[in-house]
Amino acid sequence: MTEKLLIHVSEIENATRLDQFITAHKKPCSRTEAQRIIEKGLVTVNDIITTKSSRLLYTNDAVEIATPQPTQRKPRFTGYEDFIKKNLVKECEHFLVINKPAGLLTHPASVANNEVSLSDIVVADYPSIANIGEAHRPGIVHRLDKFTSGLILIAKTEQGYNELRALFSTRSVKKVYLALVQGHTPEKGTISTPIMRDALDPRRMTCCFTSEGRPAETYFEAVSYFQEGTLLRVYPRTGRTHQIRVHMASIEHPLLGDTLYGNKRPGALGINELHFLHATELSFTFDNTPFFFKAELPNDLAAFLKTCHPVSKL
Repeated sequence: MTEKLLIHVSEIENATRLDQFITAHKKPCSRTEAQRIIEKGLVTVNDIITTKSSRLLYTNDAVEIATPQPTQRKPRFTGYEDFIKKNLVKECEHFLVINKPAGLLTHPASVANNEVSLSDIVVADYPSIANIGEAHRPGIVHRLDKFTSGLILIAKTEQGYNELRALFSTRSVKKVYLALVQGHTPEKGTISTPIMRDALDPRRMTCCFTSEGRPAETYFEAVSYFQEGTLLRVYPRTGRTHQIRVHMASIEHPLLGDTLYGNKRPGALGINELHFLHATELSFTFDNTPFFFKAELPNDLAAFLKTCHPVSKL
């Protein structure tokens, strides 16, 4: 079953981008979600299907958005009974801080995917969060890739959701990652290349210099050099999808173990599908109170690092 929403462009919306128009009228809907809806061919303009998010709309254009009704997900929770107890870093009135293990999705990849995600687990323990934020990713104000471990914020209340989203939108949340990358990087550096989704592979993002790219900035500094690569502290100043992975690969220093952007051979860390990226620090001010959280490397990454062979910078 599919629901359809028909909206006519008003005079004040003349020359608005299609993705921005959908974001404004279809609630809740982020710009990224709007672009996905358009790419799937679910939007018509004046009865003609369009898949171009940047298309400009003009007064009286008829925009119809088709929304397939989601199927009921049935994730299996076996083995996650003590997850919150083991991984909860901090609980406040308005938010949770969780140390997410690698291998766990932040939120469901799609309505057809029954793989357990962090948002599923959180809602099971905190049912009220089901109504916070966007329907398919309740409580989620930012995300970590499936195989990235570390600190993540979850909103518990509408106030928490709105204020945390505002902090992220103004870049007021400071995040620090530990990354082990291939080769030997400079002692420090900044990468400021815009990022967009790869037109040939929707799983990937790519660096670009066209109007479709979104601004992205990553600062890094070397911690230690090894025969196997360089351990970095990485400070993303924006929060684009796969940003650290794409930016490091763009300067020919992809994450160790990253089969999507680097070595195509899985198990480079001795652990299948895992890449070496961990969100180690998180700091922000909420309701006039400063917060700082730190999560050490998980045991598997720490154990791998101990097997690496230190070298002086080449």
